Amino acid sequence: MTLTIRLVRYQPRGFTALEVIMATALASLMMVAVLGVLSGIAAKERILGEQEEASPYWHRPFKQRLQRDLEGASTYSQRGDSIVIEGFGGRRNGVPAWAPVQIHYRIQKAGDQSLLIRDVVPLVQPSEQFPKQIVCLGVDSIQLEMIDQQESGGSSFTEPGDEPPRLRVVLFRDNKIVLSERVGGPRAS
Repeated sequence: MTLTIRLVRYQPRGFTALEVIMATALASLMMVAVLGVLSGIAAKERILGEQEEASPYWHRPFKQRLQRDLEGASTYSQRGDSIVIEGFGGRRNGVPAWAPVQIHYRIQKAGDQSLLIRDVVPLVQPSEQFPKQIVCLGVDSIQLEMIDQQESGGSSFTEPGDEPPRLRVVLFRDNKIVLSERVGGPRAS
């Protein structure tokens, strides 16, 4: 019996057809996932862009702040390019103070920019200062209109116990309406 030893050299081979198909399928699944994420991001950007054009980010906070100011007000008036609200409001160190205050929403020019400023002036302790707040840039004019006056035949006052009149605040830039929102309010003065 003779023993023969055969030396077999291992020669590297290429990928099998199954391995190539699996690698191609995996790569295509990864590309589909990446394209799905990118198309989702693009759709969100498009939606956010449309919303921003229709309603800038400051519209909702401005309307909520004005609504809150008018709810605590006893009187309001329009004086030129400003709205003056007298009532109770303001904050001390972030906590509602509910002190007698006069709140001014007014247009202020700063160089070539026009700013809508909210300024709170305390009526009890005039030495106490509240910070002025810039509500938005680029607003040239502000108006407060009574909606109830149009609906009720010209009455600009309400009787005690009646619901406060509905108001509309209108902001203009270059004689175009930037914002026109309904808000509630107290008796007009």
